Amino acid sequence: HLIERYYHQLTEGCGNEACTNEACGSSPGFQRMDNNAAAIKALELYKNNAKLCDPHPSKKGASSAFPENSAKGAHNFSACSNGKMNHKDLQPSREDFR
Repeated sequence: HLIERYYHQLTEGCGNEACTNEACGSSPGFQRMDNNAAAIKALELYKNNAKLCDPHPSKKGASSAFPENSAKGAHNFSACSNGKMNHKDLQPSREDFR
């Protein structure tokens, strides 16, 4: 579930408009990316045990801020893999990573 949280943080953000996490879609300086790039970045963040933001309960309309992630026509990361990944989905960049 952590990879999904990183992906959501990259594509939707935490909802805090003053977020200082560079790997969060809510951060003012964050550069948006497409869903495939976000999935790859989510894996990198997971491997590096990067900071995860706490979701902000006041978050409103995040999907409208990222139209490619809206329910209509979305290519959702968790929908591709039903939220589960195995070793066949991704090959590690180095042999010692498990």
